[in-house]
Amino acid sequence: MKAIKVKDRDGEVFFKCPRCGMVFKKSKDYIKHVNKAHGHLFRSL
Repeated sequence: MKAIKVKDRDGEVFFKCPRCGMVFKKSKDYIKHVNKAHGHLFRSL
């Protein structure tokens, strides 16, 4: 799942989850969130 990259007024880049709208400062935190919260979409039975 690709993150939506958002810049704030200081030019800092944030990662926004396209599914739930949560915002993360670090790419690592975003990846961890996707795996925990939305990982069921990628796992096969």
